Amino acid sequence: MLNLFVDPAIPAKASFAQVKAQAFALLESAQFPLVSNYMRNIEFDKIGFEWDYYTAQSMAFKRNLRHLFADLEFAGRVEDAPLLEALVFLQDLLRRGIPPSQINQAKFPDAVIPKSLRRYLFTPPAGKGKPKRLLVDRYEFLVYRLVRNALEAGDVYVKNSNEFRRFEDDLISDARWKDKDAVLREIGAPLLMAPIEETLAGFRETLEAKFASVNERIDSGENKHIKVTGRADNRRWTLIYPSEDEPTNSPFYGQLPGIGIADLLWFVAGKTGFLKSCTHVLDRYVKHAPDPRALLACIVAMGTNMGLWKMAEVCGISHASLETTARNFLRVQTLHAANGAICNATAALPAFHFYDIHDEVYSPRYRDLYKKMQTLVGFEHPKHYGDHLIKPARKVYEDLIVKEWPNIQRIMASLAQKDVTQATIVRKLASYARQNQTKKALWEMDNICRTLHIVNFIDDVQLRQRVQKALNRGEAYHRFRRAIAYVNAGKFRVKTEGEQQIWNECSRLIASAVIFYNTALLSRVYAQKLAAGDLEAAELVKKVSPVAWQHVNLFGSFEFNDTDSGIDLDALAAHFADPGYWRSAMRDDAVDEEL
Repeated sequence: MLNLFVDPAIPAKASFAQVKAQAFALLESAQFPLVSNYMRNIEFDKIGFEWDYYTAQSMAFKRNLRHLFADLEFAGRVEDAPLLEALVFLQDLLRRGIPPSQINQAKFPDAVIPKSLRRYLFTPPAGKGKPKRLLVDRYEFLVYRLVRNALEAGDVYVKNSNEFRRFEDDLISDARWKDKDAVLREIGAPLLMAPIEETLAGFRETLEAKFASVNERIDSGENKHIKVTGRADNRRWTLIYPSEDEPTNSPFYGQLPGIGIADLLWFVAGKTGFLKSCTHVLDRYVKHAPDPRALLACIVAMGTNMGLWKMAEVCGISHASLETTARNFLRVQTLHAANGAICNATAALPAFHFYDIHDEVYSPRYRDLYKKMQTLVGFEHPKHYGDHLIKPARKVYEDLIVKEWPNIQRIMASLAQKDVTQATIVRKLASYARQNQTKKALWEMDNICRTLHIVNFIDDVQLRQRVQKALNRGEAYHRFRRAIAYVNAGKFRVKTEGEQQIWNECSRLIASAVIFYNTALLSRVYAQKLAAGDLEAAELVKKVSPVAWQHVNLFGSFEFNDTDSGIDLDALAAHFADPGYWRSAMRDDAVDEEL
């Protein structure tokens, strides 16, 4: 195009219109501003380009969207939202067959237009003192786009729709919720009945006081279980976890005579009656009871990944008998009930209460605590906390919580009344493609509670010990389960998900039975030490974990004969009455120091 000015083929007397025609042959007139701005190093206005494209496509979206938009019945969860006002206005025009371009622009609800887009939806004033002109086609497209976003976020719904139904349809019915106060009184939850402003004021007082106290204890050196390095803005910290381990496979069990898994299961079955839970698949139509020998053999075969064929080779029961028993009596429901019977019996033993952690609230342990520190919130701006080592990353969105509190109340009341499950609520909120306001408010309440927990976790070493102990117990139990399932070299034999669930329940039942046996033995030894007045030894018994399997034989041949298991807990506990046997059984570096 610049060459046009020096092109000798163009006569000097040529009109500007001729030059202009040749320039437009090289580049469309609409592209000239883009090229000009680029050459002047002006940043490309991508948003402006998009809205120009929407204007060019206005006839297409009018033809395809207007009739659908006019026929749908929209409603919103916040009735005074600007979007609903614009939606109703536009629908009314289209249903009456009035083109929006023929309406006085002053009547258009323009509160729906975001401030960042106003310069694209209004033309500059034609002269001084004259108003801006609304680009109606762009306004219409903006409403369609905002409706789409609100549907994906759940803030707007369509009546009689399956996919875009109202969130409250899964909660307490509208008729019952009209008497909200009566429903909340019936639940009896003080948090839901109190004004949210009072609740947030209480959180503010607690959280701000906690931020002050935790930093004061760190600065004064009173919190001795946190290590701070560096200075000023370069300070870093790490938490110290005093060890209170409960070792698996404690030396306590090392001196015990070995016991076969078959004898152990017979003993536990006699004490807990868990075999009664294994009913026939036809239930009342079958009169004969199952063969307990075959039942126990099937449980061991599946729980250890041995399989029925191999079990038939080593236990003396035919494969056909084992397969029939497993098919008729071992289901997820029956095995779950059998596990419940063993767990309930374990909970009734005296030693069971040695392992209470006494946490009254949910206390998680975060794998990456430093990453979670970036999610801490406070009721003041972060600058308010100065050079505190522990401080929030941002301010709480109080207004959002207050605005959405009625919806949160309804969700919590529905959960308390069993009208909906937690899984349904989470699935519904998580399914929205965009951020839902109620979801954001719930998450913000969670941020407040998590911040309180993390600050307490940093400040309270005993809380850290309890959380770590619970984690260690879970990991010990999973090692135990792997030891049971890996008897057959870890070979995975199941072919369907149903089989996998059954074999997993069998493995869990074996673990529960071993833990019951260990807990029962610990209860007898503890009672023996108390009766002898040896309180120091009784305290040591409390520290022995029942998650142990070194004394249980999970391999070899199996005899599931219906005879006495030969287990005498009193006789086993009597061994520990001998001081030499006791010292040998409790031989451990940590225990030796106490002895």
